Amino acid sequence: MEDKKKSYKKLLILLAGIVLCVFLSSLVDSQLKRVTQENASVQENSVTTESSTDSSTEATTESTETEEDTSNAKGTSSFSDGVAQTLEEGRTPAIGTVPVLFFVVDFSDMTFEDGIMSTDEIKSTLFDENTEGSFARFITNASYGKMHVTGEVYRYTAREKNTDYQADSNGYEKLAMEVLDNYDDEIDYSQYDSNNDGYIDCFVLNIAGSDNYWYGSQFTWYDNYEYSVDGVYPSRFVIDDAQPLDYDSEYYVQEMCHEFGHCMGLEDYYKPDVEDDYDAMHGIAGTEMMDEMTGDYSSYSKLMLGWIDEDKINVYTGGTQTYTISSAQTEGGCILIPRNADADNIYESEFMLVEYNTSEGNLETTISDAESGVRVLHCESEVFEDEYGEKQFKYNMFSSYYDKSNEGIQILKMVDDDSDYKKAGDVIDDTSIGMAWYDNDQKATVATGITITIDEIAEGQATITVSSNS
Repeated sequence: MEDKKKSYKKLLILLAGIVLCVFLSSLVDSQLKRVTQENASVQENSVTTESSTDSSTEATTESTETEEDTSNAKGTSSFSDGVAQTLEEGRTPAIGTVPVLFFVVDFSDMTFEDGIMSTDEIKSTLFDENTEGSFARFITNASYGKMHVTGEVYRYTAREKNTDYQADSNGYEKLAMEVLDNYDDEIDYSQYDSNNDGYIDCFVLNIAGSDNYWYGSQFTWYDNYEYSVDGVYPSRFVIDDAQPLDYDSEYYVQEMCHEFGHCMGLEDYYKPDVEDDYDAMHGIAGTEMMDEMTGDYSSYSKLMLGWIDEDKINVYTGGTQTYTISSAQTEGGCILIPRNADADNIYESEFMLVEYNTSEGNLETTISDAESGVRVLHCESEVFEDEYGEKQFKYNMFSSYYDKSNEGIQILKMVDDDSDYKKAGDVIDDTSIGMAWYDNDQKATVATGITITIDEIAEGQATITVSSNS
């Protein structure tokens, strides 16, 4: 019995030794991994610190020399890949080639009038970059070639009457599912998910007639959330009530440009629930595709979509800085004057944006050469998380933070509203209408202490000096 106990004790000692060896081996491996990770982190932080030091040195040097500095001073804040693209999943991508499905839909009790364009003509009007004034050319111009849209056009007559869909709790999705199912054998919907996020990039239901139920709008799929086709889910889609009439093709394209902007994440800038004077901006200089649905996307919208190259975003950081920017219609470029240059992300904050607009690209038929010039936009891009856990622009018109009187903070306004573009020699400062930061009551009353001087406009560029009296 004693021998068995000794043998058993030896066995326990042996097993304990094995367990100890395994534990020590695991511990050593863990320590080695930790040391390796720390070394990698130190190297990475060294690079970041070097980069930050360089940026800081550069900014300091510019501020020191900048009493009359004419270089293009850069700020040190991180570059925006497109704030609008980061809000909510399933957004239509704003970079690359994006395919769009376009369904022209009528009903037995509501049809298109005679003389509408054929599917080939609609496809050319919308999706052919070589067609002057097309939707595809607009997007290519606005994005500086960073985005291209293609598309296919299909005709469909709904199985039920127009009024039957209106009686449904969600007639929009009901009709959409019917249309998508009808073409399921013909269309591989997975090919319309260009960024492989599991969602169809965008599809459009172009509705016959003028029934108010089918008003032009961008919708987000939310009721039939389990519905999918070819392994991808609907997300952003457009109800397009513009009629495909050849004589009204300009408006047909404009509505598509506006609603597609929503699919990519842009908000409406106009004032809601107003019958008269609902535009956010007025005058020759006050055009924006997301406002009154004319002209181009502003540099603010392009910034929110990640279309402006980092080296063309000039962030003012103090002192006296002079910048040269190119036309927003050809190369892009802007001056960004943040209220708080130390904000974690100035692109999600309040700032003034200076851009130079010319009668080229998407503004070729909107303004003349003589009308071209500089404008200053007051922007508020703060982001918040709504009750559903989705990130939204805090002052979008549907937000609880938005002042329903339309007299409070708006995402986009123009300084010196209802005016012409600024020319060489013009000055914008705190005496200019709207040149002020918002106060706690959402009124623009807080002095900026900033002076913007248009020094010269020549050869497709504007030279502008920004200074502070603080």
